[in-house]
Amino acid sequence: MTCSTSRGVTCSRQQTFAAFSVGEPSDVTRLYDLASVIRSKNAGPFTLTLDLTFGSRGNYDRVLSSPSFTAEGIARLYGVDPGQVQVHPFERVMAVKVTLPRACSAGSS
Repeated sequence: MTCSTSRGVTCSRQQTFAAFSVGEPSDVTRLYDLASVIRSKNAGPFTLTLDLTFGSRGNYDRVLSSPSFTAEGIARLYGVDPGQVQVHPFERVMAVKVTLPRACSAGSS
C-alpha cells in the first residue's frame, strides 16, 4: 500500500478494486470490464467511497449476485474488518456504492 499527498491521497490498492474478480474460477471477469465507471471519492479523512455504475442490467445483476462481491470479499481484498465495509446497491440507476476505512488518513504521507 502506498499513500502520497499532493492535492489528495492516492492509495495503490484502489487499482486492485478495478481488477476484483467476479464469477467462478472457470468464468472470472474483472470488475473493470463489467462496470462503466469505477470512481473513488474522499468520504472524510478516514473513509473511502467507491462508486460503480453499470451500463447494462446484466452486468449490474452479475456483480451483485457474485459470491465474491460481498462485504467479506471486499474486506479480504483490502485487508480491513468486514464489519467496516458497506455495500449499497442502487437498483434504479444500476449503481453500487462501497464504503470502507482508508488504509491511511487523508493528508498523511
